[in-house]
Amino acid sequence: VGFYRLTQEVLEDHDCLEFKEGRTILETLQVNKLQFNMLRKIGDPSMRDVRILQYAGEIRQEDFHILRYIHDNGCDRMYQKYLDMRQYTTIYRINKYIKRQKIVHDRDYFDYIGWLEEMGYNMRNEFNLFPRDFKKAHDDKSKEYTRFRDKQAKEDEKRFKRLLKQLFRETSGVDAMDLRANGMFIRLPEELDELKREGETLHHCVGTYRDKVARGDTMILFIRLEADPDRPFYTLEWKDRVVQCRGFKNCDMTPDVKAFVNVFERKMQDAVHG
Repeated sequence: VGFYRLTQEVLEDHDCLEFKEGRTILETLQVNKLQFNMLRKIGDPSMRDVRILQYAGEIRQEDFHILRYIHDNGCDRMYQKYLDMRQYTTIYRINKYIKRQKIVHDRDYFDYIGWLEEMGYNMRNEFNLFPRDFKKAHDDKSKEYTRFRDKQAKEDEKRFKRLLKQLFRETSGVDAMDLRANGMFIRLPEELDELKREGETLHHCVGTYRDKVARGDTMILFIRLEADPDRPFYTLEWKDRVVQCRGFKNCDMTPDVKAFVNVFERKMQDAVHG
């Protein structure tokens, strides 16, 4: 089909696309017929082009064209931030606003949007999404967000310490891998392909860790909610200690999850070091 650039990038790039052993190129690339035709119109698409379509699902040709030419500006896969905003507005309007306001780095706009979301602002309000003076709005909300996070951090720390004491009392004598507390439990993947599904559901990169896990270079564990045991919740990497624990779109741990992980880590270290 003439996808030479894509083929070359796959051969040279270790962080390449996840392909399926499909019977057709559509199944292999995990795109639908309309998306495949968009790739054919490009002529010789890149790995990034395919990633955009895989993440987007249904997308207009005009929006695909916009996303192909935006710069990541130090933010991995900036196109995802544009696509996630479709719940509030259109990609066209975001792109037009960023250009009109002469916003040099797109990530400044999406940082601003993230602050509003976290602080509970009405994201359907046009004045919140597209303030008349972005620089002033960005600076004002940056200060407000700092105060908000400082207050939240103090509350989270109090909750974490309270939960930690409670969980240590409740799980006394329980082994790390049998840990069930605060509505959560932890388990190992049953097969390597689970890592891929975990990464796809939570939108993080644990799917690329399969080779490391297979070699024994690291260990990946899944934290699940007892009320929904089959749904990915948080993913934990263990290498003599907790290296990282990430949720949806790499979000950090809540106080509840942090307390659970802290208890798990302590029990694991006790088991290893006595």
